[in-house]
Amino acid sequence: MKIFKKSSLRGKINKFNIVIFDLDNTIYDEKEFDVPSLKNVSKYLEKKININNEIIFKKLKSLRFKKKKLIFNRFLQNIKLSKTNYKYLVQKTVKIFQEYECNELKNIDSLKQDLRIYCKTKKLYLVTRGQKSRQKKKITKLGIKKFFK
Repeated sequence: MKIFKKSSLRGKINKFNIVIFDLDNTIYDEKEFDVPSLKNVSKYLEKKININNEIIFKKLKSLRFKKKKLIFNRFLQNIKLSKTNYKYLVQKTVKIFQEYECNELKNIDSLKQDLRIYCKTKKLYLVTRGQKSRQKKKITKLGIKKFFK
């Protein structure tokens, strides 16, 4: 993904009446949500599988940022668990990750200043392919819903 300087971005956007933004890694850096959420999952798993949460976090973070799919499945498949416990822990960790409140996003330096300006003269749309409730939380915490159609 090509990152533009703000002044360069403004110039490019000024040419259009409608502008479509992606949420993750455009409006904000996705790691700002994922890192605290993975820490939260790691603390939960520490109590369930008796492995230090820092070790769990490092492994989950490594899987996540290597763009691996099913990171909780991958991590837990290497732990000796009963089939029932494995299934439960995968479901629970996904739920914890998806439902994380992401309060850290309140203070993220994003395009919010520019969005205030753009929304006065342009139609702004936001697209995302992420899990619906998780993305809604991000939009709410970032305080950007009001800028988009």
